[in-house]
Amino acid sequence: MSRIAGWVRRKLGRQSQRNRVDESIHGAVFPRLYDSRLEDRRVLSATPMAPVMDLVNLTLDAGAAANDGQADRFELTRQLSSDGRQQLAVAVNHREVWRGEVGQLATLRLQGSHDQDTFVIDPLIALPGGIEIDGFAAPADAANKVVFAASPEHAFAEIRLQTHAVATHVSFTSLSSATASEFRMQSIDVIHDSSQTLVRTLQHLSSDEQWTLGSAPLAATNAVAGSPVLELDFDHGRYWFSAPSQQLTLDTRHSTAEANRVIVQSIDLPQLRHMAIVGDAGDAIHQFGNLVVGDELRLQAGRIEIAGDLSGRAADMWLDAGPDGRLTIGGAIRSLAGEGEIGGSVTLLGAEIELLDSARLDVSGFGGGGQILVGGDYQGANAALYNARTVRLHAGALLRADATHLGDGGRIIVWADEATYIAAAANITARGGSLGGNGGLIETSGKRHLSLHGSVDASASRGQGGTWLIDPTNAEVVAAIPGVPAADTSYLLASDINAALAAGTDVTIQTSGAGAADGDIVLNAPISASPAGSAKLTLIAIRDVVLAQGVTSNYGVGLEISAGRHVSAASGVDLTQLDFIAISAGGNVSLQAIEANAGSQNAAIAIDIQAETINVTELIRSGAGDLRLHATTSTMLAADILTSGGDVLISGGLLLVDGTAVRRIATGGVGPSVATGGAIDLSGLTAIDGSGGAAELELDSAGTQDGGAVSLAEVRADVDGLNRLLINSSGTTDGQVQLS
Repeated sequence: MSRIAGWVRRKLGRQSQRNRVDESIHGAVFPRLYDSRLEDRRVLSATPMAPVMDLVNLTLDAGAAANDGQADRFELTRQLSSDGRQQLAVAVNHREVWRGEVGQLATLRLQGSHDQDTFVIDPLIALPGGIEIDGFAAPADAANKVVFAASPEHAFAEIRLQTHAVATHVSFTSLSSATASEFRMQSIDVIHDSSQTLVRTLQHLSSDEQWTLGSAPLAATNAVAGSPVLELDFDHGRYWFSAPSQQLTLDTRHSTAEANRVIVQSIDLPQLRHMAIVGDAGDAIHQFGNLVVGDELRLQAGRIEIAGDLSGRAADMWLDAGPDGRLTIGGAIRSLAGEGEIGGSVTLLGAEIELLDSARLDVSGFGGGGQILVGGDYQGANAALYNARTVRLHAGALLRADATHLGDGGRIIVWADEATYIAAAANITARGGSLGGNGGLIETSGKRHLSLHGSVDASASRGQGGTWLIDPTNAEVVAAIPGVPAADTSYLLASDINAALAAGTDVTIQTSGAGAADGDIVLNAPISASPAGSAKLTLIAIRDVVLAQGVTSNYGVGLEISAGRHVSAASGVDLTQLDFIAISAGGNVSLQAIEANAGSQNAAIAIDIQAETINVTELIRSGAGDLRLHATTSTMLAADILTSGGDVLISGGLLLVDGTAVRRIATGGVGPSVATGGAIDLSGLTAIDGSGGAAELELDSAGTQDGGAVSLAEVRADVDGLNRLLINSSGTTDGQVQLS
């Protein structure tokens, strides 16, 4: 020790005959300076040294020798050299021990001792990598102190604070006369930060199990009125910090506690642009009161409970409970937007997600709705997100992504890989603006099971309605949910579907056929809706579509059906008064009465059926719209086809005419009743044949003024099976008839 003291005296120019070092220096206590170059790393003594131009990272370490029970002061300040260059000066107990260039200094790390040491840093030193502070564990009666000589005009790009144990306390303050705040140390249990830093990262390393984040009382913090101050209470103390930060992160993932619990109370801090509370699978976040943030909020822990209100203007709200965690929403999450703006986004992730009856998610905006993702993204196919196992929306839960004035409705996805339960009185909307705009997209899906009771609305009063997508494994539309549901079957209430169609929302039911399920759609309750405008019902099945009940409208609803195998309708089940009908199947299409009128959604084709075989047993009526039947093998005509000016095109393989009665294809209405009969084109058939006796076929394209063209070119008529073929294309001007 005496050799070191002598070394210090010589370096400082002291007289060798003095038998002690100045008390302000405390013997040999000097920091270690780590000069981190690009290629090597070396430890420097406290001896003044020449500037190092390739310096990248600088660590100021109090060192083990500083643990002598004496309080020491380490200062880093910016100085001007004699030739005007910016330099970094390091002083120990008010004596400069090192000076170097700061132009290439990227990161500064402060590493204290177990004593009550003080670090003073001048923020005028512009460091792109920021400042990292490690206070180290100190005895219960000691506290390291770090003072930032800050001013409103100069702020650090980033400050990282790591807390280790009971008495590791760091204090930040502004000592500039230009600021209104004045630092005052409350006690060793208080961290007070009034620095003008833009980014704060608080990394929780101690064994404290509970932290509480909220607004601090002005009287306790001596803050200026109108300057919000936050308080973070933990097991062994508290941390106060002022609001100017743009980014705040509280990280508990490295804590030595088995489980951390962060409680978030009322905070009104819209100028805090980015806020994150990040924990691991064993941690929990509980939010109460009102939390108002700026652009972005991220909460991550194994258990998250929201009982209060979260809000931000067009903000990105991200709540992630992890692939095995639980997320419960009992409060409100609002990311609204003002004039001309689109609503923000809310993303809820976790293995189990529950929205209680008091839950409110709202991303509505003046210029358009935003986005809500609950349990995953569209059809669970976004690889960047993990999907929930179960999602529950209780009665009364509300999800909103509306355009409030002029703009399109937003996007709402509710997805679970196992099961989704949406209770009665749950309400989901993505409506277009009242002054103009289209409806948005809503998806409610449980990949294996979906129980759906809620109300869904993606309509647009002054635009095109949006879409409601329902895509479970098997789907059954029912009048009431059964008490004992079948495995892998999702039950959809016909009343909910009718209400959505009546409001002008397109409804799509699409099965996936996951696991051992068949992927069928069964219509066991009638669909009947008459929207003021128009809407479309789409049924897409991996295997079969079974129509045990009909679909009817007042010519305002269109129907699209696609099946991997068959489409069938029970006896007496009709598809009538529809805007249009489009059916495609890999196997057979067997239908009863069909009626469509080619209304507002599709003015050209009213009925379009494509399959391997087609069997129609009752009247087909298409009004003024065209009718197309294409069966690659055969079409069984066991009923009449009637249009009121629409063309009839039958193509594919064999047209088989039922022989129990005269079958008629007429395109001029009843009578006729329209001026110009539609064309009849059977030229795409390979043959026409009869069955069941003396089959007769009448082709009637007559109109009150003009007859329509009739073509059977290249068709082979089997005279043995077809008893009679009658063609009538009369009118003031007869239609052309082509037989070869």
